[in-house]
Amino acid sequence: MNGGLYVLTVVWGSTWLAIKGQLGEVHPTASIAYRFALAAAVMLAWAALLIVSE
Repeated sequence: MNGGLYVLTVVWGSTWLAIKGQLGEVHPTASIAYRFALAAAVMLAWAALLIVSE
């Protein structure tokens, strides 16, 4: 349980670094689009791994 909480905290905290790094450089709409696309790709890969492991 503690490991999952640690991973969640690190991942959630790292999003602030990404936001800080792109302020003023990328249009907000484009930023949202590629962040959601990246999240969708990660979730799709995770789902594929879960299906294969069954």
